Amino acid sequence: MAMDIWQQLQSAESSTIDRIVERLEMRGRDDTFVALTDRYLDLVDIDSLGTVLELGCGTGVISRSIAARPGYTGSVVGSDYSAQLVEAAQQFARAEGVGDLVRFEVEDAQATRQPSNAYDAVILHTLVSHLPEPALAVGEAARVAKPGGVVVVFDGDYASLTIRTGHPDDETVLQAIRNVSSANHHVMRSMPEIMKQQSLSIKDIDASVLVAAGESPFFGSLARTYVPLAVKSGELDEDLGHDWMDTFEAAAVGGTAFASCNYLSYIAQPD
Repeated sequence: MAMDIWQQLQSAESSTIDRIVERLEMRGRDDTFVALTDRYLDLVDIDSLGTVLELGCGTGVISRSIAARPGYTGSVVGSDYSAQLVEAAQQFARAEGVGDLVRFEVEDAQATRQPSNAYDAVILHTLVSHLPEPALAVGEAARVAKPGGVVVVFDGDYASLTIRTGHPDDETVLQAIRNVSSANHHVMRSMPEIMKQQSLSIKDIDASVLVAAGESPFFGSLARTYVPLAVKSGELDEDLGHDWMDTFEAAAVGGTAFASCNYLSYIAQPD
């Protein structure tokens, strides 16, 4: 289990926060990644639901996208333990004209202040991979979901993350990226057990492989975000980090880079 950068945001420098905000917002604009989000929102028929809570909302990409859907008429709450990310979420919501449709709060997803049985849907979008004890957040989601409501857990199976540039140290750099970007690389493989422990019954599982050859906005952003953070945290030698990034950029432009990662959505209901 790694100590990823997301667990250190409370004490992170502004430059690190800026990198994280940029990464979250880039994912929110990436057509392929947005399609993965839309798939699980459509599976739960989000437009028909009245109250939605997003735990670990970051900059509020998912909460804002739900509030902005033409067919959605309910209310959305997004919460995150990072006050800096919540402030960014509020600013983005106002700029996008949905500031009156979504509310953002600062709180720990593992021990919220939310009332029990209050929400038609509770969404954990790329949250559980960053938590040392993901069962606590899943348990909170089960507690605050209404009887008959849905709990959605969407995240990457980061043990499956692959980046090949042809550099001899691809695997070393890849492991450093994993270590700073996720605390639980295998957590989505444990989700059936975690959900059962938290009295949730799985109703559907959706899986996709994000894959790219050559240039890729998604994986390019991932590398440019996490390799410098791996160097900064001491996970990766600085010279190796720079050399690998040069190789990555050349392979991307030359069409020889390869990257992939599995993503899964679990849709469950309280027992």
